[in-house]
Parts: sequence; C-alpha cells; structure tokens
Amino acid sequence: MQLEFLGELGLTEYQEAIESWAAEMGAVFLEELLDNAEELAESLALKPLEKKRLQRHGHEVLARVQPERLCEPLRPSTRTAQAPSPEDLPLALFK
Repeated sequence: MQLEFLGELGLTEYQEAIESWAAEMGAVFLEELLDNAEELAESLALKPLEKKRLQRHGHEVLARVQPERLCEPLRPSTRTAQAPSPEDLPLALFK
C-alpha cells in the first residue's frame, strides 16, 4: 500500500484495516479503493472529514503521488501467469 497516498489523505492509521478490506474485497489497485470509497469509509467507520477527504481528494492525491503508475497494484501479485493447456482452447483454433 502506498504510505505516501494514505499520509496525504490523513489515513495512515487505517493502513492495516484498508489492506485487509482490499484483500477481502479483491481490490488490487488503489483506484479500486477510490471507486469504492463509500463502502470503504462505511466499513472502516471513517470520521466524516476523513471520508470527505478520501472521496473528494483521493484521485487528485493518487495522481500526484503516482503520476507515472496510476495503476500500481496495492500489493505484489502472488499469481504466476500460465499458458492455457490445449484442452482449454476452443476447437476452432485447431482447424
């Protein structure tokens, strides 16, 4: 999780809770947190001003702290890419 992002929003004390919420909800990118800010704020019982900062300034802060990588994952992926087996491919590919 980007500590700088949370710091600029005044939410560093919620880092662990936000990471847990993101894992539970399947959120991988910071943008997903912002897209679901209402649910996140309710789940964490954010104070009204904290919720307002997240909703009103989240995208602006994210663009400032990650201008070249707006889609940086919240945490490194543990998945490894695998090629599909021939059984998984449509038969039309073999004609």
